[in-house]
Amino acid sequence: AGAMLGCVGSRDKAQPPSSIEPFAVRGLARSPDTVTFEFGLQANGREALVVESISVCAQCLEVGSFSSSWAIAPSIKWSIMPGFILASAVPSDGDDAAEKVSVGSGPRKPPPLRCEATMMGLSPERDYTFRLLANGRPQEQFANSRPFLCRTSDRPTTEEAHLVCKRRWAHSLEIEWLIADPEGAAIEECVVQCRRDGLMSGWLPEVALHPIAADWADSIAPPVGYRRWLGRIDGLEGATVYRLHARARNAVGWSPTHSPELYNCTSDLPLAPTGLALLRRHPDSVTVGFSVEDPEGAPVTDCHVQLQSALGYAAHAHGRFLRLPAEEDQDSRRTSGPRPALCIVEGLQPETDYQLRLLVQNAAGAARNASVPLQVATSERSRPPAKLNVRVGPRTIEVEWQLADPIGAPLIACELEHSLDSVFGSWKAVEAEVVAFGAAGGREPAAEFCSGDSRATAAMAAAVSVAEATAATSLVRLWRVRVPGLERETAYVLRARARNSVGWSTSFSPTIRACTSDRPPAPHTVRVVARLPAAVKLEVAVAEVLGTAPVSQLHVEKSGSLSWQDVTDIEVSKLEPPCESGNDEVSWWSVTVILGIDPTALHKLRVWASNAFGRSGEPSEICSCRTSDKPSPPSAWVCRKRLPHGLILDWQLPEPEGAPVWRFDVQCRRDTSLASWHTAVCADAVRCRDTPGGWQCSLEQLEPATAYRVCARACNEVGWSDWHAAEESFETSSLPRAPKDITVRCAVDESPLSAGDPAKTQGRLVVDLTVLDPEGAPVVACMVRCSSKGLWSLARRVGRSKPGRWIAPIPTEVLPESKATLSISVRCANAVGWGPIHDEVAELPALATANSWPDRVPAQLGSVELVFDEVQQALEEQKALQQRLGQLSSDAMVRSDQEHSALLSWRFSQAEKRTEVLAEVAQQVSTALATGVEDQGARLVAQLQEAMQRPRLVPNPPAAAHVLSLLLNGYLWLETRWRSELRLLSDGVAKAMDTVAGDAGGRMLLHWAKQHQNWSESFDAQVSDTLPEGLATAAQLLTTLAGGRKLELFEAVRTDLKSCLTLVAAAERQLKRLRTSHRVLHAAEAASCHDFERRGILQKIETTALGLVTMLVLPVPGSIEVGTVGIGMLWLEGDAAGSHLALQHPSGVPLAPVLQRLGSSPPPRAAVILAGWASGGHKGVVLVHNATARRITVSAGLDPGFSLASAAYRKLSEAHPMVRLLGGAMSESNGGDHIATVLPTDVVLIQVPDVAFDRQIRLEFSYGPAAKVEKAVGWTSVRQGSAVSFIHLDSSLQVSNLEDQNSSVEEGTIKVVNNDLEPVAVSVFRAPEVQKHFESALLAEKMQSGEEKSLPLPRPCDGRIFQVEVRHDGGKRALCEARPGQAIAVENLA
Repeated sequence: AGAMLGCVGSRDKAQPPSSIEPFAVRGLARSPDTVTFEFGLQANGREALVVESISVCAQCLEVGSFSSSWAIAPSIKWSIMPGFILASAVPSDGDDAAEKVSVGSGPRKPPPLRCEATMMGLSPERDYTFRLLANGRPQEQFANSRPFLCRTSDRPTTEEAHLVCKRRWAHSLEIEWLIADPEGAAIEECVVQCRRDGLMSGWLPEVALHPIAADWADSIAPPVGYRRWLGRIDGLEGATVYRLHARARNAVGWSPTHSPELYNCTSDLPLAPTGLALLRRHPDSVTVGFSVEDPEGAPVTDCHVQLQSALGYAAHAHGRFLRLPAEEDQDSRRTSGPRPALCIVEGLQPETDYQLRLLVQNAAGAARNASVPLQVATSERSRPPAKLNVRVGPRTIEVEWQLADPIGAPLIACELEHSLDSVFGSWKAVEAEVVAFGAAGGREPAAEFCSGDSRATAAMAAAVSVAEATAATSLVRLWRVRVPGLERETAYVLRARARNSVGWSTSFSPTIRACTSDRPPAPHTVRVVARLPAAVKLEVAVAEVLGTAPVSQLHVEKSGSLSWQDVTDIEVSKLEPPCESGNDEVSWWSVTVILGIDPTALHKLRVWASNAFGRSGEPSEICSCRTSDKPSPPSAWVCRKRLPHGLILDWQLPEPEGAPVWRFDVQCRRDTSLASWHTAVCADAVRCRDTPGGWQCSLEQLEPATAYRVCARACNEVGWSDWHAAEESFETSSLPRAPKDITVRCAVDESPLSAGDPAKTQGRLVVDLTVLDPEGAPVVACMVRCSSKGLWSLARRVGRSKPGRWIAPIPTEVLPESKATLSISVRCANAVGWGPIHDEVAELPALATANSWPDRVPAQLGSVELVFDEVQQALEEQKALQQRLGQLSSDAMVRSDQEHSALLSWRFSQAEKRTEVLAEVAQQVSTALATGVEDQGARLVAQLQEAMQRPRLVPNPPAAAHVLSLLLNGYLWLETRWRSELRLLSDGVAKAMDTVAGDAGGRMLLHWAKQHQNWSESFDAQVSDTLPEGLATAAQLLTTLAGGRKLELFEAVRTDLKSCLTLVAAAERQLKRLRTSHRVLHAAEAASCHDFERRGILQKIETTALGLVTMLVLPVPGSIEVGTVGIGMLWLEGDAAGSHLALQHPSGVPLAPVLQRLGSSPPPRAAVILAGWASGGHKGVVLVHNATARRITVSAGLDPGFSLASAAYRKLSEAHPMVRLLGGAMSESNGGDHIATVLPTDVVLIQVPDVAFDRQIRLEFSYGPAAKVEKAVGWTSVRQGSAVSFIHLDSSLQVSNLEDQNSSVEEGTIKVVNNDLEPVAVSVFRAPEVQKHFESALLAEKMQSGEEKSLPLPRPCDGRIFQVEVRHDGGKRALCEARPGQAIAVENLA
């Protein structure tokens, strides 16, 4: 592969054909003198090839030679190989195609043979053109193949083979060479040669490179056909640049050229050391630390020291070089960054200053520059003790002193010299011993260790060994010496000196005089352990050693203006020795010195010790001290919490030692230029448990949404601190901020507040918005308006979400038809008030079907619950405040602070009253939340009316709490109880309508239900419009109660209370109507309902036209006047048919229980009729029961069915009263319709014409007696034998017969019960048919809500009918008719 370069010609067709033919020549391998190739032999005929008779030879032509004729190759060796040549390589020339034989025409052509041949005796690096010759039989003409071009192996090529320096050292370079092996002649030898990079330098002898194994760990596998060669050149100069090239040799010979030159340098010289520092020093040596960076391949191996002399820097031979950590192997790679090292300079003189510099060296040589000079000094001899501490006994003197070790030369010995204090005294030396030690600059060594303690001795020995080893720190040793055998009461002079390895100190310590004595020594320790407002507490230690008598008393002196004065007001007590001292030879005393309250004075005290022999010879050292200080001003002010009328502030104040802070004075002012400071109403300050030195104070009775400046001062037993004002102002709770994230989306309201209301639970568009609650005043009400002219809708909060998420429904009537956006206005309220209106435009989503609403409205809180949460939170805060004030009051009483105690007692009483008020509000509202009674609305109305009658609505906090409870309970009832009860009654009425209403009566009931639904929706809108205002007022009243502010500003709550009263009263009236209607409809189960035709506008216009025509043509005097009045009343009166029903009771059912359930039991005299009806007396009659509060007139006649004549007569009778009267008179005279008047609650049997049983009977109902009948309410068709009750569903008055055992009516009276929510005026008149014009009432009474009265009637009254008028103060009135012995109930006068 690669030996054959390609075909360069075609076969010679002029030669005669042979039996075989060579083809498909392909090169396999080559060498410097051979070429191996593969070819095929193909038979030209169909005879099989005989291998023994085949001859193969080759002709070659050297490319580029002068000879152009083919020559037989000198040597060729060929053989037949297994396998076959590919079919695509078989020749397919035209002459061969002529010899091809189709399948089935004869024997097949034998397959070709695969052969391999090697042509030898060629010259290297030559191009040859050759062809093969072959014949199948001896003496046969040879057939030749196509000419092909080939080439023998070449020498190595170095032009693209670059050298790489793998590593370098000070005198060596390691070279790597990647070079390709020529095909057929692998490289056998590689050498590299180098010379210095200079003009006159010559090439050094060649160095052999060695091949690298492919699996060598430090080598990457070379590309295919390449090998790596590695070699090391030694004997080079350090820090020198060299030029390198290489060449390679194979079987053909050396490469004709060298590789490209490589420039590389041996390892560099080291840089100068940096960061020199004196680490240790000794009397004759110093240790210098520095940093040095190792050059690659040549780490630093030595360091030379140069000392400065008069002639400059000179080399110093005594220096040792140490590496930290240990030096790496010389052949290792360079580490990055400087490395620490040490140089120990020896052979120096003690107590001498030197200036030195360092010069480092590696294998390449010394650094070019030395380091920066460093000033060092060897250790010096010790100084003498500066002060000797002496303790004396009767015959013994003990001396102690502290002395620091010189660095690098610790003390070896100390001695004390003593002599008599006389001219003839001689010095005697006594050796001292070490009893304790400590670090230089620390506490006294005596406080660290005590002599004789084994642990102290071991620790001392360890510390000394460390100090001597490092010689970098200084130890303070405590030396002690005891001189016994002295004379009593004799004076001695003392001096001391010390010695280390350098020598004795050059001088002695200052000479001191000491005298042996039987008196105790001076106290050696006096320290202040506590500061009190008028005193200081000292701890005194007195040595009781050396055989002296024990200390019995301490005396304290105070420095005066001229001399020391004894302090007589002291308290002295002996203490147990502290555990850490471990010294029984010292007595410890506690001394309380009374100095008076003067925090500015600096007191200087000294203490004397005395025993049985007298006072000590000298006092203790002077102790300077002060009594407790005044508190510092408060600092680090932080507003912990903001409230609508208050602030909770924190500040920092460290406690003065011995005088804790008692209380604070706080002042505040508005953050305006002309505002003045005034004392703040606060609940006093308490300590913060979680913050050391922290205090917290609650400011009350502030204005909402106002910034205040606050200052305070602190008081303790010493006095008051200075005033200090906070750097920033603090603002009370603000108005609600503008909402954010306003979106309009499709949703289904599934909250409990809307459960069961199809109008609200079906899919609709809602406004979803987020309102951030101002701190301390969360939002309690949110109103949303979806157009500039639309109504405000109440939004409700989703749970107790933080931040507050509010959802409001969008009325469908405000949705634009073609716009994709909606203008939304939002306003929110909290305890501060109503925030500004925020306007925004939101995108309007596409409406979806009710079954595919993408979202559900989450559970929402009732609006009153938000305010109730604030009530509970305020109650908890007041209880916590009460506890804090109680604790502060107890503390003030303990310290007898009468002024502060009185102030705290007053504030405690205020907090207690607020707690009671808020607890009452919480209890009433929680009770209303937990329970609900049927007459809760009526009770609320009565309570609200009672509150409204007071001249001052909120004169005191209890009254304000009652008003707040009423307001919350009223709106809570409107929002929860009223809605749920209305929903239950509406569902019950709807079910009753399904059981009662027939085809005829269903229209009226549906219309009646529609009226109630419209009223409920309108009332719901009024509640939604009024509720936020009331809640905002309730929240403001709550904060006023909790903050202790004045209540005069909240007389305006009367307006909200009146609105609440109006709504609750209207809702309770509606519920009463529904309860009555619900009772009536349930009582009429299984009955068939008949409604009456209602008169619309068109019917009234038609009737008016017929009335005008009738007035002109009717030949009756007065017809025009009566017709005019009838037409006027037609348009002025309401349509009475809309709320009336005719209930046809089923046959076979006892009527008495049914009529009793209707609430209109017949009088006792009707028992005969009911009994006869129950026995089956139905033929030819119709029973009519009057369940209304007035008399009715019923006319019974045949039902004419639908005909033009009957329809015309009916319309004419409605158009003119004369036609109705004449028609009734003619009917009676002709034996036609039968007319009967039915009293309230009474029953009558009306005779009907003698007709077939299944013939329809028409009953027409009108109010009034037969002599003064009013316009007909309506008519219905029944069959004979039917029982019918005439009912008014929306009647405000109810007449009943009370003749049972539990209740009764006095004879000759009418009982009236005012079940309405407001006072009413009751007037009694004679019957309408006997009344005269402008006749006054027989009697008149004023009745309050819930009042019950028996009204006496004029005598005689038996059997008479009286008209009763009930009127509200607002002008609304209702009429009923009753006879003596009956009761009238005023339910809800609309």
